Amino acid sequence: SEGSVVTTRLAEFHSNRIQAIATFGTVVSPFMEVITKQVSDQMVVPSWKILDVDGNQMISEGEYEEGKNQKNLEFLKPKAFSDLDITGDNAISFKELEKFVVNYFVYEQPDRDFWFNSSGLAPGWMESMLRLPSLFERAKNIQVPYFLLHGEADELTPVKYVYEFESFARHLGYENFKFKYYAEVGHGPNEKMFGEILEFFSLSK
Repeated sequence: SEGSVVTTRLAEFHSNRIQAIATFGTVVSPFMEVITKQVSDQMVVPSWKILDVDGNQMISEGEYEEGKNQKNLEFLKPKAFSDLDITGDNAISFKELEKFVVNYFVYEQPDRDFWFNSSGLAPGWMESMLRLPSLFERAKNIQVPYFLLHGEADELTPVKYVYEFESFARHLGYENFKFKYYAEVGHGPNEKMFGEILEFFSLSK
């Protein structure tokens, strides 16, 4: 999750300091894209759209069924489209959605002390996450051996994005990327993963 963002960014800019990296629950697709999909699954209004950072439409109007992903983003349930559409133009801009997400995680979330103290989260971190390019775009800059482990039952960082990224990496001949999937494993790791990560690091020496 957030750890995969940190390590991949580090590998992009300071690969000379890293021997190899391994991540699980990896953020592959842009964080904003995942949130946008989850927002659209929560609400259906006859005429609305969500715009990306460049003002392009991301989701087709009325494309998704209401409540499709009820387990994701519980905090959106009491929200209506009109609450997010600050400008009242029947479209949620990137800035409107970004402001809502940042405000929730940083200021409104009941356990906000966790975000500030335990994780050291600051408003700039969440905003940076929302604007981060996809791993598809950044992969060419990662030259060190990289092991992606992913649970197939992960609801927070959907495994389908990792499947797509694996196909993309193989197509472009990125031989430094290794992938492994685990049935019935969610967003957190299991014991077997750690053993395979240690073995991967040993082989990467």
